[in-house]
Parts: sequence; C-alpha cells; structure tokens
Amino acid sequence: MLTTTEEMQNFITNAIAVGIDKFLPAIIAQNNKIEKEIFNLIEAAKYLNMSPHTLRKKVDEHKITYIQDERVLQFRKNHLDDYLNRFTINAKG
Repeated sequence: MLTTTEEMQNFITNAIAVGIDKFLPAIIAQNNKIEKEIFNLIEAAKYLNMSPHTLRKKVDEHKITYIQDERVLQFRKNHLDDYLNRFTINAKG
C-alpha cells in the first residue's frame, strides 16, 4: 500500500514511464504512416486496398497518376487520394 505522497508520486512516475516505453513505438509507427507522402508500389497498393498486380495494371492503363524514375514506380499520397475520390459516391440526404 502507498502511504506517503512521495511513494504515490514515485508510483505514478514509474507507471507513466512503463506506459510510455510500452506504447511509444506504436505511436511513432502510426505517426510515420500518417506523415508519409510518397509510396512505393506495395505501399500504394496496400493504401488503396488492392493487390500490387491490380495497381500495376491501372498504371499500365494510365488510370492512376504515378512517378517513374527509371523502372521504379512511386505514388504521391494526394494522387492516391484523388484516385479514391473519383470513385467516391456521396450519400443522398
């Protein structure tokens, strides 16, 4: 049992430190996903919830905007969002 204010403060400080150590990597990883602006083929396909093969087919058909340097395909997040928005159906009412 915690009997003094100092013991309570130490307990709370330690609990916070353990919580931060436990959850900080997940918070950082999630934050990095949010801030990412350029995706490779695999990442873009995952973002669009489609297979890399399907995304590659859309690239070949020029149905989605992409960046190509040599043979490397990259996708800007805002272009992926534009692609999704073209197929978004707004609710009525």
